[in-house]
Amino acid sequence: MRHLRDIYNRFSPTLWVLAISRLVDLTTLWMAIPFMSLFLKRAGASDALTGLVLALNPIASVFGGLLGGQVSDVRGRKPVLLGAMSLRVLVLLGYAFATQVWQFAILAFLNGLVASFFQPAFTAAIADVTPPERRPEAYSLSRVASNLGVGLGPLLGGLLGVSHQTLIFSIAATSTTLAGLLIFWQVPETLPDQARRAQSPRAAGGRDMLSAWAAVFQDWALLIFVLAGLLSQVAYQQIGSTYAVTLVSRLTDYDRVYGMIWTINGLLVVLLQLPITALFERFPMAVAAMTGCLTFGLGYLLFAAAAVSVQPLFIYVAAVVWTLGEIILAVPQSSYVTDIAPEAIRARYAGAASLPWAIGGVIGPTVGTTLKGIVGGPAVMAGVSVLAVLAGFLFIVAERERTRRLAALAAGAGCEPPYHVAT
Repeated sequence: MRHLRDIYNRFSPTLWVLAISRLVDLTTLWMAIPFMSLFLKRAGASDALTGLVLALNPIASVFGGLLGGQVSDVRGRKPVLLGAMSLRVLVLLGYAFATQVWQFAILAFLNGLVASFFQPAFTAAIADVTPPERRPEAYSLSRVASNLGVGLGPLLGGLLGVSHQTLIFSIAATSTTLAGLLIFWQVPETLPDQARRAQSPRAAGGRDMLSAWAAVFQDWALLIFVLAGLLSQVAYQQIGSTYAVTLVSRLTDYDRVYGMIWTINGLLVVLLQLPITALFERFPMAVAAMTGCLTFGLGYLLFAAAAVSVQPLFIYVAAVVWTLGEIILAVPQSSYVTDIAPEAIRARYAGAASLPWAIGGVIGPTVGTTLKGIVGGPAVMAGVSVLAVLAGFLFIVAERERTRRLAALAAGAGCEPPYHVAT
């Protein structure tokens, strides 16, 4: 009990409220997300059309993440968090009654826009209330809460059955409402006063949105991180798209087996994220980056073999290895952006860091499901393992730059990211 109290006292109460609200929200949201391909199939979508509709979510995320970061740095975190959650309630209610492919397409775009608008404010708020030396652990705690929801959600969805579309999305809308109320009552505005005052051409990149983002993307360390994240995300997206439709045609008990992949993923993160974070913090972050990517790649190879044998046990083993890679890779990724970002434009950096997930989410499902029709799902899964390894090398380069900047800051050298804005 004392150990748990010590863990609680290490962080701001705001962090715990944000984590709890995320847990409530994601648990019921992920009752439906893994089965979106089946909802689209029931509405009459082909494999290729399913991939295109799923890609609309990350396409919208490209714009939502950038806009959310901009508004969060200028207007504050709390308005963005509450606005995004309110809009998502409406989107979830729309999903509850959608029956046509075009309806799913519109809702997928809106959901991606709203969800990505939320994320930079959430990431920046955690950094606002956490000292730099504790951010990896703080983000790990947040990730544990998120993945507990991601793990429990598919299990509950599988128990309810994908035929209960209206019920599942209605529950998700209700839980998102409760999570939003929790943030409204318990989370203060976290944007530091000095950051709000620092909205100058030098510190904030200018108030004009285009000049602000031009400033952010002059930071080459951020660009390398974005490229590495893009490669790993293209690979990651195959589990929710190409692999999902591959198993549909090969398994009679698809609901249970596929839902268990995400349950294993979420629960292992809950159990192992904090211990693995503590383990790899003893080593240079580049070690965690390459180890995570290599393990990630091995997981994709195992998924490919399991799709050929179609044995649920093999699929579950692949899910374990794949998840271990994700957990290890999360250690260097967790606080990278907030470590290299100037305080005044922290949310913009977080918005830029969401681009790999947005763009990868477009490329991954579209290309993966298309290639599945040509070479087959197992071949696609084997191929993306190469992307994971390439991402590892780029993460190593990015980690060396973060180490250099943190060392310079510790020595009192200042060391801001190398950007400027023409005036």
